[in-house]
Amino acid sequence: MLNETTRKVVVFMRSMCKGLFVALVAVLALGAVSSAAMGAEWSVGGSTAFGTEALSSATASLVGGKFTGEGKEITCGTLQLQGGEIAEGGTGSATAVVLGTCRLVTKSEKCKLSSSTITTGAVTIDVVSATEVEIAPKSGTELATYVIENVGSKECVLDGTGTITGDILDTVGSAGTEATEHVATISPNSKIDVNGSPVTFAGASVLKLASGKDWSIQ
Repeated sequence: MLNETTRKVVVFMRSMCKGLFVALVAVLALGAVSSAAMGAEWSVGGSTAFGTEALSSATASLVGGKFTGEGKEITCGTLQLQGGEIAEGGTGSATAVVLGTCRLVTKSEKCKLSSSTITTGAVTIDVVSATEVEIAPKSGTELATYVIENVGSKECVLDGTGTITGDILDTVGSAGTEATEHVATISPNSKIDVNGSPVTFAGASVLKLASGKDWSIQ
């Protein structure tokens, strides 16, 4: 049996522990809200409350676009977003990203790409920082595939199919300023593999809205 003094101390300690637990939960919740509030997001026409906006599907030049690795180099000169849009809160998506005028750069005259376009599956287009946008597969890890084939009757000895996996990180240097279009440069920090081996993917293109409105990342 506890005497009256001991019982009061136990009750007091239990009350204190309960109060500290409630306070801790409140602090953690506030921290989560603060972290979310600090996250970067799309802004259209000076406002982060815009619903959704379609991205331009016009074909844009991809300056310096090339995959390098696995002993191969593939260059591409254009980029097009199909079914692209951005939404409040920093998210976005596209049904496909199409790289055009692609070709295999090789000293061999026996090999070529089977198609001059490399088309991804559905992707997400999300803000990950105040100056960065990530393009990633909507499901799984595969972005796209390409096929290397013989030139005519000549026999190509390069691997036939390349499977591109990973995430593309675009750096948008002027993202904090409202403008009709922004240059998106593929970051060397992108994590891209072909057939499981790391490759580099370089290049720069423009991002703009189908409506022609100014946009930024805030």
